[in-house]
Amino acid sequence: MTLIPVFSWLDLLPVQLNCLLSTGWAAFCLGLPLS
Repeated sequence: MTLIPVFSWLDLLPVQLNCLLSTGWAAFCLGLPLS
């Protein structure tokens, strides 16, 4: 479980999707808010 509130994580989804589309690195994009 992450300490980041769900609403904050959901706010980051568009950024992760853009990252995934531009880089194709799903693990890297999904790991950004966890770092």
